[in-house]
Amino acid sequence: MSPKISEIVSTTGLQELLASKIVIVSKPGVGKTYWAGSWINPTVFNLDPGGPRTYLKDPSKFGHVEFFDYSADNKRFPVAFNKATTHAVELAKKWKKEGLSYDRTMVIDSMSFLNKLAINKAKPWYKSDKRTKAVAEDIVHFQRVPDTLDYRVAMSFVEDFLAELCAINPLRLIVTCHEYNLYNKITLPDGSTEMGDVKEILPAVIGQLRERLGSYFDEVWRMTVAPMADSEGNRKRTLHVLPTLNFTTKSRWEGIFPASLEADANDIIRRVEEHFEKLTRATNNQPA
Repeated sequence: MSPKISEIVSTTGLQELLASKIVIVSKPGVGKTYWAGSWINPTVFNLDPGGPRTYLKDPSKFGHVEFFDYSADNKRFPVAFNKATTHAVELAKKWKKEGLSYDRTMVIDSMSFLNKLAINKAKPWYKSDKRTKAVAEDIVHFQRVPDTLDYRVAMSFVEDFLAELCAINPLRLIVTCHEYNLYNKITLPDGSTEMGDVKEILPAVIGQLRERLGSYFDEVWRMTVAPMADSEGNRKRTLHVLPTLNFTTKSRWEGIFPASLEADANDIIRRVEEHFEKLTRATNNQPA
């Protein structure tokens, strides 16, 4: 994990503050892939077969994006998981060695498909077993998570990778993640049950790793999109960086951001720069 904000002013300053490790959680199609790709000099490790469409639809919106597509290897277990994770770790180390870490952003899209590739690796008979294939497809959308040895092994693969990658500092890392909804159950007069309102929104991550995400990442945020478009046909995207009623976030940037803000990478960088200037003036006893 990165240093605390209170430690930053006296160390490497603004660059260190922006070198955060972020998990961004949302429903599919909200715009988290686009948002992640709009950060500073992004290098995208795409694991999601639908991911390339976001970047290919309008490349001019992103500027320069270095793009490594491992989604084509999704069914070639364990090749895809090993290739993608080894490449990401080696590249992060290379950036650090060459002094490029503050000028780059690593994007892993997405955590859900990283989990799927780990499941493929843990189950070498996945391709020929229809029942297991069906369960693994459910895992991607997190309808259910069986508590079996294979899935615990898969979780360990993902956690070992995150532990190694997130231990590399400095590194600006953004990992996209689908959300998983837990619903209240309503008992009907005839004794049957149906789903009620959303009880809790969770990152779609295997098992106990969900509770341990905060030990690897500095920020765990949620993105939502307005149900209706504005007069120009755009639907407003919002980042939630402080806890809400049914989603628990994590942030070391409390005090910099309001509870929610527009999902705009440039706006985030501007806010951080302004906050750092205030901290610097206060440290040096300079007037505002």
